[in-house]
Amino acid sequence: MASFLEQINNKAAEQAEPDKKTDPEGENEENENIEEQPEEEKKAKLGGIKQTVHETEIDRGFLKKRLITIIVCSAIVCIVIAAIWFTVYTMRLVRVEDFSERTFAEMQKWAEECNMILDEKQVYDEDVSEGTVIEQSVAGGKKLPPRSVISVTVSKGGDPEQKIDVPDISAMTAADVRQWISDNSLSAVKIVEEYNDTVPKGNVIRFEFDSVSVTVDNFRRGDGLTVYASKGKQISTTVFKMPDLVGKPRAEVEAWAAEKKVTAAFKEELSESVDKGKVISQSAAKDTAIDAGMTVEFTVSAGAGITIPDYSRYGREEADSANADILVSKKSAYSTAVAYGDLISQSKQAGEKVLASDNSVELVYSLGAPYMPALVGKNESELPELFYNFNSQGTEFTYDVKYVDSSEPKGTVVWASKESEYVSLRENIALCVSKGNLTEEGA
Repeated sequence: MASFLEQINNKAAEQAEPDKKTDPEGENEENENIEEQPEEEKKAKLGGIKQTVHETEIDRGFLKKRLITIIVCSAIVCIVIAAIWFTVYTMRLVRVEDFSERTFAEMQKWAEECNMILDEKQVYDEDVSEGTVIEQSVAGGKKLPPRSVISVTVSKGGDPEQKIDVPDISAMTAADVRQWISDNSLSAVKIVEEYNDTVPKGNVIRFEFDSVSVTVDNFRRGDGLTVYASKGKQISTTVFKMPDLVGKPRAEVEAWAAEKKVTAAFKEELSESVDKGKVISQSAAKDTAIDAGMTVEFTVSAGAGITIPDYSRYGREEADSANADILVSKKSAYSTAVAYGDLISQSKQAGEKVLASDNSVELVYSLGAPYMPALVGKNESELPELFYNFNSQGTEFTYDVKYVDSSEPKGTVVWASKESEYVSLRENIALCVSKGNLTEEGA
């Protein structure tokens, strides 16, 4: 390529300067000067086509700019992805409703629809209706992802075993009884209204416990009670004579009451002469005029019942076989009056007859007089369990701790007012516990 350009330049030079060819000396001198110059200048002086000399400049900040561009683009992509993820995550969140004082059934339905998990805990609470939510671990309005666990405390209503004071119901009105029922959460107490010619409307006529073993003194929240309140006098043209239903099965009496539109009230009573389920007596005598809507009471036989054995005549292992119809539970307690292994008490008196549904008896057997073990050398942390075990079995033990200077390890009992001896059922024991602040030399 270079030789081709040189040929063209030479031809151009020959045409532009013809006179110079006749002067060999000048030509030689000029050629000598040209040879001494750089190649680019020689070509320029030879004439012809001009060549532009380009300089190459290296941009040393290119890589840095490119790295910054990549980082910025990557950051933008990450932000976009994060925004998309956050939007999707937020859309999946479930807003928790406030179910306080609402039923647990409502909350279960909501949890199923929103794919949430409920961790239910039931507690007795006489101030909150059974099945009502008391509290929830997540406040209403907060958002959670699906499958989150929410702890819920649900009321079981009042404790059915709690003893309830029974007021003078006979002197109360039906409204007073309803208020008493509401205040004490008595779900097993019901009010039956009936016509009465002598008791003013709204006043209590009488009341009856559902079980013969329940009294005013031992009434519990779960026990059944029926209170009869007056509806006042009834003017009725439907009058008929009361039939003799004594000895009839309860089902037959119920069918008669439904047919005559009479309210039949039943109570059970133990009887050895009348078969179980048959009527022993009726409040309205035979041939008495009865109006539709009146209430007639019927006493129904609960059978001969179960006789409670005298468990003091049986050993602890033999008690279960004394009467197969009775469910026996046993516990032990300390006693200074009853020898070890002998019966201290039974929850139902020997010879007592009870309903088949009331067939449980608790027996308490003696552990003898309590024996206080050696306390010196024990650690103070062992004392609560030791005294708890004693007190859970009939004793009333308390103890006082005094901390003293001693070389024994800190927390070690170094003295006890009672130990390694039999004690009474009620004791207050003084104990000295080491501070562990002395050495053997300083003791």
